[in-house]
Amino acid sequence: MKVVVWDTYVPMPSGNVLNFDIIVPDFLQDSNLIHGFGNAYLAEHKGFTAQLNTTHCQRCHIEEPSPDIIAAIQKQGYYILELCEIPPILPPNPTRRELILHLRAFFEPYRFADFKGISEQELQIMVKQNYLPAVYHPISCTFHDMLLEKATLKQTCQITFFTQTNEVDSEESIIIDLFSKNGEEVLTLQSGNNIRLDKIVAVNGLFAPTHCITK
Repeated sequence: MKVVVWDTYVPMPSGNVLNFDIIVPDFLQDSNLIHGFGNAYLAEHKGFTAQLNTTHCQRCHIEEPSPDIIAAIQKQGYYILELCEIPPILPPNPTRRELILHLRAFFEPYRFADFKGISEQELQIMVKQNYLPAVYHPISCTFHDMLLEKATLKQTCQITFFTQTNEVDSEESIIIDLFSKNGEEVLTLQSGNNIRLDKIVAVNGLFAPTHCITK
């Protein structure tokens, strides 16, 4: 017997997203039936109802099953492998895996995307770009203090940031001033470029904390 793994992400009442696999025999192709298996599992074991569809759950890959999986399939027709709960807030220094899970959980266009060959820096940019606010969002005090220290010491910095058109750019320069204007915090580089602080992606390779929101 071979089995097909259906990768699943479903929002929970807590605000987290539950990631689990629905594992079925490879001859089973009815997506509605497979989504129903997931719905039944959530109702029985997690205490909430859901209506899974292709935005939450899609066929992923075929594999050889373990004896436990075979036994479960023979008994009820499917097996659920619970993987993790994904919180809406990323940790201060997220790993590559945490970045990918966050993108899959909270942004549908990335849910079943192939991230092979995408660097950790590119993943950081992808996450931050999805949280670019229309109005200024205050940055963390720790990151602000670091910028202020760089400005005081007049250290040359490599700054990666989003432009006014939300394109990614990078510039090596000295921070000569940090100031507030119209409720926004801004830094000025020696080149004369002004950058809103919440549009900074990284300074000398240190990524700015991502401001994540609960959906």
